[in-house]
Amino acid sequence: MPAGSVVYPRSCDMQDGREAGRAKLFIDWYESTDLEGWELHTYDLQMPEGDLAYAGLITHADHPNCAEIPDAFQQFLEQDLATGKLVFRR
Repeated sequence: MPAGSVVYPRSCDMQDGREAGRAKLFIDWYESTDLEGWELHTYDLQMPEGDLAYAGLITHADHPNCAEIPDAFQQFLEQDLATGKLVFRR
Protein backbone atom coordinates (compact mmCIF):
# COMPACT_ATOMS: atom_id res chain seq x y z
CA MET A 1 0.00 0.00 0.00
CA PRO A 2 1.52 3.38 -0.95
CA ALA A 3 2.37 5.64 2.00
CA GLY A 4 0.10 8.38 0.71
CA SER A 5 -2.99 6.20 0.98
CA VAL A 6 -2.70 5.59 4.74
CA VAL A 7 -3.79 7.65 7.76
CA TYR A 8 -2.81 6.50 11.25
CA PRO A 9 -5.15 7.66 14.07
CA ARG A 10 -4.14 7.34 17.72
CA SER A 11 -5.62 7.89 21.15
CA CYS A 12 -4.14 7.58 24.62
CA ASP A 13 -5.75 5.20 27.10
CA MET A 14 -7.08 7.04 30.17
CA GLN A 15 -7.77 4.07 32.44
CA ASP A 16 -4.63 4.38 34.56
CA GLY A 17 -4.19 8.18 34.60
CA ARG A 18 -1.02 8.07 32.49
CA GLU A 19 -2.48 9.51 29.29
CA ALA A 20 -0.48 12.76 29.43
CA GLY A 21 2.76 10.78 29.70
CA ARG A 22 1.75 8.54 26.81
CA ALA A 23 0.90 11.56 24.66
CA LYS A 24 4.29 13.15 25.46
CA LEU A 25 6.14 9.90 24.69
CA PHE A 26 4.35 9.58 21.36
CA ILE A 27 5.18 13.18 20.39
CA ASP A 28 8.81 12.71 21.51
CA TRP A 29 9.04 9.50 19.44
CA TYR A 30 7.62 11.24 16.37
CA GLU A 31 9.99 14.21 16.72
CA SER A 32 13.00 11.88 17.10
CA THR A 33 12.32 10.02 13.86
CA ASP A 34 12.94 10.96 10.27
CA LEU A 35 9.51 10.35 8.78
CA GLU A 36 9.86 12.32 5.56
CA GLY A 37 6.49 13.40 4.21
CA TRP A 38 4.57 12.39 7.37
CA GLU A 39 2.93 14.96 9.65
CA LEU A 40 1.68 14.50 13.21
CA HIS A 41 -1.56 16.25 14.22
CA THR A 42 -2.38 16.19 17.94
CA TYR A 43 -5.57 17.10 19.76
CA ASP A 44 -6.41 17.69 23.43
CA LEU A 45 -9.97 16.86 24.45
CA GLN A 46 -11.39 18.56 27.53
CA MET A 47 -13.61 16.00 29.25
CA PRO A 48 -16.78 17.09 31.11
CA GLU A 49 -15.23 16.24 34.49
CA GLY A 50 -12.17 18.38 33.72
CA ASP A 51 -9.71 15.67 32.68
CA LEU A 52 -7.82 15.90 29.42
CA ALA A 53 -7.83 13.16 26.80
CA TYR A 54 -5.34 13.01 23.94
CA ALA A 55 -5.81 11.97 20.33
CA GLY A 56 -4.03 12.47 17.08
CA LEU A 57 -3.26 11.21 13.64
CA ILE A 58 -0.35 10.93 11.27
CA THR A 59 -0.91 11.80 7.61
CA HIS A 60 1.33 11.67 4.58
CA ALA A 61 1.78 14.63 2.22
CA ASP A 62 0.99 12.36 -0.76
CA HIS A 63 -2.49 11.49 0.53
CA PRO A 64 -5.01 13.02 -1.88
CA ASN A 65 -6.95 14.54 1.04
CA CYS A 66 -4.04 15.45 3.33
CA ALA A 67 -5.20 19.09 3.61
CA GLU A 68 -8.75 18.13 4.65
CA ILE A 69 -8.07 15.15 6.92
CA PRO A 70 -6.92 17.06 10.08
CA ASP A 71 -10.03 19.28 10.03
CA ALA A 72 -12.31 16.31 9.32
CA PHE A 73 -10.73 14.41 12.23
CA GLN A 74 -11.22 17.41 14.50
CA GLN A 75 -14.88 17.64 13.43
CA PHE A 76 -15.23 13.94 14.20
CA LEU A 77 -13.82 14.54 17.69
CA GLU A 78 -16.00 17.62 18.19
CA GLN A 79 -19.12 15.52 17.74
CA ASP A 80 -18.55 14.77 21.41
CA LEU A 81 -19.21 18.44 22.26
CA ALA A 82 -22.79 17.47 23.02
CA THR A 83 -21.42 15.55 26.00
CA GLY A 84 -19.38 18.55 27.16
CA LYS A 85 -16.01 17.69 25.61
CA LEU A 86 -13.91 20.42 24.01
CA VAL A 87 -11.14 19.85 21.47
CA PHE A 88 -7.91 21.84 21.18
CA ARG A 89 -5.47 21.21 18.35
CA ARG A 90 -1.85 21.55 19.51
